[in-house]
This record gives sequence, structure tokens and C-alpha cells, in this order.
Amino acid sequence: MPKGNNLYQSERVLVCAPFGRDGSLIQKHLSAAGLSAQVCSSVQELSAAISEGAGAAVISDEALNADSVECLRAQLARQCPWSDFPIIIMTSGGDTTDASRFRLRLLEPLGNVTLLERPLRSATLISSVRTALRARQRQYQLATYRDERDENEREMVRQNEALVKANAELEEFAYVSSHDLQEPLRMINIYTQLLVKEFATQ
Repeated sequence: MPKGNNLYQSERVLVCAPFGRDGSLIQKHLSAAGLSAQVCSSVQELSAAISEGAGAAVISDEALNADSVECLRAQLARQCPWSDFPIIIMTSGGDTTDASRFRLRLLEPLGNVTLLERPLRSATLISSVRTALRARQRQYQLATYRDERDENEREMVRQNEALVKANAELEEFAYVSSHDLQEPLRMINIYTQLLVKEFATQ
């Protein structure tokens, strides 16, 4: 998943409910609540949109089959380590059946999944989406903190390297200066000894 300011800030909600008017109605309810929502015609389109930056996804369970779940799983597997993309799946109501249990097992690879049983009240949907977006915002904050920490560590390494280089140059300068002064000091020492002897003989 590419890094960028948009990725770390996006609260766009991706909506995939391709049958009937569910998608447009969900988008309308979310927009009325002040949330940014984009309708995707398929799970494949939604998966591609995640890589461009999104805060959460709302998907109707009839849009999910083995192929679409695998497409979404593959996209989520490419997430940055900090990312745990929240997915809200609107399920059909009724008693638990072998088919519903199979559907739950099918969804397990998607990770951060919340199931909402239909018929679904608008307030319940909006509340669930807001909760998902708050969790996503914490992930963004963690990613920003991690990047700042990494940059600080890189800056410390650069400063240490510059300090080591400066110390090496200073040591070299001291060595050269010391070597250059040795000959004049040797001559001064010789003349000093000669003068001492001269005065001693007088």
C-alpha cells in the first residue's frame, strides 16, 4: 500500500451493495451524517479503491463470494504493518444455518470485520461506521508517530556519522600540525642547548 498524506488522512467510506438501490441509499444516509462515501460497483473495484486511501468499507454479504473475498483478502494482505482496515458487512437475518456458518468461515481471512444484521436502522449503520473511522484514525496516528520516530532515528544516525567524520578530520589535523611543529621545536631545542653551553663557558 503506497504511503502518502491522503492515505494517512482519508476517512472515505467505500460502499459495495451492488443489488437494487442499497448502495445509493447507504451513500445518501452517510452523506447526510457528514461522512464521505463512495459507491463501488463490485468488491474488485472496492479493493482497488482501498489502495488509494479509505477509512472503512460497507459491503452487503450478497456481493461476497469466494472469488471476491480472495480479491479483498489479497488487497488487505498488502497493507502496511500499521493498517487493520475495518470492514462492515451487512448480513441477512435469520437463524444460523450451515450456509451462514460457511459464510462466516469465508470471511475470516478479512480480519477486522463487523457484521450487522439486516434490516438495518440508519442510526445503527452510522454509529458503526463512525466507530470504524475512529479506529482507523488511531491507526493513522500510529503510522504518523512511527514515521516521525523513524525519521528522528535516521537524523540521529546522520548526525553521528557527521560527528565521527569531524572527529576523524580533527585528529588528522592534529597529527599533521604536530608533525609540522616537531622540526621547528627540535631546532629551537638545539639552539637553546647551544646558548646554555655558551653561557656556561663564559
